Amino acid sequence: MSMAKILKLEDTNVCLVTRSELLDKGYTRGKIANLLRKGELVRICNGVYLDPPVEVNYRESTHLLGCAGFMLSARRDWALSHWSAALMHGLPGWKLPLATTAVTMDSPTPRSMKGPTSYQRMTRLPADDVTIIAGFKVTGIERTLLDVGTTCGFAAAVVAIESALYKQLVRKHVLVEYFGSKRNLNNLPAGLKALAFASALSESVLESRSRLFFDHFGIAQPEQQVLIHTRSGRKYRVDFLWRALKLIGEADGKAKIVGAGTTREQEKRLREHWRREEDLRAEGYTVVRWTWDDLANPHELRTRLESAFAQARRVAA
Repeated sequence: MSMAKILKLEDTNVCLVTRSELLDKGYTRGKIANLLRKGELVRICNGVYLDPPVEVNYRESTHLLGCAGFMLSARRDWALSHWSAALMHGLPGWKLPLATTAVTMDSPTPRSMKGPTSYQRMTRLPADDVTIIAGFKVTGIERTLLDVGTTCGFAAAVVAIESALYKQLVRKHVLVEYFGSKRNLNNLPAGLKALAFASALSESVLESRSRLFFDHFGIAQPEQQVLIHTRSGRKYRVDFLWRALKLIGEADGKAKIVGAGTTREQEKRLREHWRREEDLRAEGYTVVRWTWDDLANPHELRTRLESAFAQARRVAA
């Protein structure tokens, strides 16, 4: 996989160049400085530049550019690790500390150093725990998820693990075995807790966050990705289902319902959405929806869900 693809910049001619490469091509230090002043080069880190400059509006790509810059300028045998490796594997950056590049080097003597732009860790790093992505050494998916699970907090670890499981980057039983082989690791219980909670059925960060929301407020975890057959002959897969109450939960929003395309295509999808709602309600199901904005106001969402539970109990009675 190329770095441009990881950065979601496949349609550009963007590349990373080092100062030494520019000097080898005949650029003088003064010329490089002039290009930087004019914005025709962008400094990623000391001695590494983005050429041509492109606008990067999302924190994940900004972080990955920093990772690439660090690795190109590093003088030691580092591997990207922790949250940096998670992004290299294509996992979401939600709740990860992306202000610093995380790297690990094999060493018999564990120690770590944290600077303004990097978190450097020296510890045992077997060759089996390292892979190559976009030409850079990166911790393998099992080691990456273990590191995230033991350093980044429960919520961030759950989101990362669920994303990896859903994308089939790794199987849960493989993670269970791998985590279990690290019995002497500091903070291993935190990683094991996140792994035990994680589901392979969450299709998005929003669905993972929804499960965390249920857990936080003591709401019973629903079934996920359930296929419901209706008398109309149509069948629908729902995000969440509390089967006993025939209550459906949908973690989505206008973008998921309407999507991209022409106005006519959007109107067609909207009609299909309302037909779906009518079919499900005709089967006696109650449907409640929430979005990212709703999760930002958890107590309000909890109240709305409690009302939906009450309504579903009345319908089911």
